[in-house]
Amino acid sequence: MWQITCAVEYLDRQKIGHGDLKLESVLFKTIDSEPRRVVAKLSGYGYNILQSGVGKYIIFQVSSYVNIFLLQLDNLPKNNVKTDFSKLGCLYISAATKKEIRPNGALATWNLTEIDFNAQKLALELINLVTNARNPFTDGAGTLLRHPLFIRYCQFGLPRLIKEQTNEGIRRGLNNHRNLKKFKKTLDNGQHHNENFNDLEKIILVEDDKDIGKSLTEASQCTPQLLGQYIWYVSTTPTAIPNGIDQGSTLEKGKELGKGGYGKVYECNYTNKDGRQLAAACKKCKIKKGAEVVFEREIQTLSQLTHLFVIKYLDVVKLNDTKYMVIELCEGSLKQYVEGKLEQIPQKLDDKIIISQVVHGLAYLHSKGIIHKDLKLEN
Repeated sequence: MWQITCAVEYLDRQKIGHGDLKLESVLFKTIDSEPRRVVAKLSGYGYNILQSGVGKYIIFQVSSYVNIFLLQLDNLPKNNVKTDFSKLGCLYISAATKKEIRPNGALATWNLTEIDFNAQKLALELINLVTNARNPFTDGAGTLLRHPLFIRYCQFGLPRLIKEQTNEGIRRGLNNHRNLKKFKKTLDNGQHHNENFNDLEKIILVEDDKDIGKSLTEASQCTPQLLGQYIWYVSTTPTAIPNGIDQGSTLEKGKELGKGGYGKVYECNYTNKDGRQLAAACKKCKIKKGAEVVFEREIQTLSQLTHLFVIKYLDVVKLNDTKYMVIELCEGSLKQYVEGKLEQIPQKLDDKIIISQVVHGLAYLHSKGIIHKDLKLEN
């Protein structure tokens, strides 16, 4: 169930609807490097129209496996990518029952013979979620991957949430005081009599977002039921996921450090939402045509990156109705170094190490599908 959902989520992210999800569309492949490991793969793509900023596209099946062409067409009806979900529910049922049946409203936990007894209630909840014709599921497939069934009972569910770049917003939403307080109000007294909410709160709230992975792993061991529910709450509550601007953070702008084609960089005193003060740098978007689009793209990109040799993103803060991106403060640039203008940096650094660090940072960007496009000494 989880592997099929991962495949649909990937297509969903590429704005592609499978169009013909059925048992014959799921193939099994064994992994030679891992004995007895079997992977489910989707095949047999059907027709599906994609919407883009430049027109309408259709995927045309040439073969069942590889060859698909994109053709630009006009005057074709819209096709919702999320129509796959009801068919996905049928695949869930088949996986859970080992029978080729369609939902008829009579499914009960005892029908789910292929599901571990402790997970049957959550499995039925997930099946009903995607097969409910009266109240269709409208979120993306990525949300389904954060359902308590997968988080608690699939060995890859939580690790994927921790590692995947696309879950950055969810991870920030989990490490949030306000979200935890609102989530607590949704719980019934005694709902999880063997788990303590205070334990979850102590574990999940960390000062540095980098440590959230360790906290989630610990919480999965101490308060697995509460954690699964909390992740689902944040995933399905639009206001729980930070949009990049945290009004609880503030900054005091200092001297100008530099400027580029799309903005100026200043030294600043930054105070995060927890009241912690840091010396940082902040970048202001330049008022010119196209600058705001580039600035937003830079925010979106940097906020998803965590690497020793890539500048660290901290926050986005509004000051006097102007948006500033807050990043870590450095001593200066390679340009200043080669010109001998960085007194606090030794002038006898190993050139090979400097270049290797730059290459490591660049390789990390490339591994994330990102091209820098402006490599120069100042950057």
